[in-house]
Amino acid sequence: MKSIKILSIVALVSFVFYGCPSETVDPPAPTTYYDYLPLADLNNWYYNNTIESNGPISPDILEIDGTVSSNNNTYHHFVANNDATGIYTLYMGNLDVRKDNHNYRANGTFTINLGTEAIDIPINDEVMLTEGASVGDVLSTISGTQNQTMNDIPLTIYYNLKVEVVAVDASKTIDGTTYNNTITTKTTLNMKIDATISGFTVNAMAQQDVVILNDTYADQKGMMLSEAKVEYHLEDFSAYGIDLGTPQDYLENSRQVIVNYTLN
Repeated sequence: MKSIKILSIVALVSFVFYGCPSETVDPPAPTTYYDYLPLADLNNWYYNNTIESNGPISPDILEIDGTVSSNNNTYHHFVANNDATGIYTLYMGNLDVRKDNHNYRANGTFTINLGTEAIDIPINDEVMLTEGASVGDVLSTISGTQNQTMNDIPLTIYYNLKVEVVAVDASKTIDGTTYNNTITTKTTLNMKIDATISGFTVNAMAQQDVVILNDTYADQKGMMLSEAKVEYHLEDFSAYGIDLGTPQDYLENSRQVIVNYTLN
């Protein structure tokens, strides 16, 4: 009788572990890749620009005018019109871009002007955009330190430039036009500045986000909408007779939207 009970238990265990039908697990959906930034000679994009404090300003033109070689890689060279004012077109006009599998990699500089002084952040084959990316993906992070003089005052500039994906949409409507398969990246420039005054190091600008740039790209079209915020707050040294030569507080919101493009 005892052996019958044991055999019954064994049979039950066998049924639980081997006799139950296994759950069907669906394979992950394949990644779909979109061509967010068509790269070909003479491709060009026309943008209308708006600056919050001024309203509409002259349009910008961004164009690929050929290729250049660097470190055994071939890049497409972007140029902007000489009087460009949009943050995106100014940024892209300082870049060369190549396609590396599904990554768009950039060489050049990210430039921000503090007063009359330009701060150039080097970009060395960094990922600026990725096909098949997901929301939350960090595409690249660049950190570094620069020494610079502004109004005869030595500065040490600490920076972090990060590009991340903040939206992926099946469709997005921009100023009445709907675009399919879009991606929006957020580029954030975070900075801190120390100044050397009379042999002492003092904080001239607390760590803060100075530039936030949200760019929306559409499949087989390029960048359709760019919204930028430039803001910084400097310490007030006027009581000590010290002037860095740039406004103490600055805030500007601007927008660029596509009006026409030519792709080859």
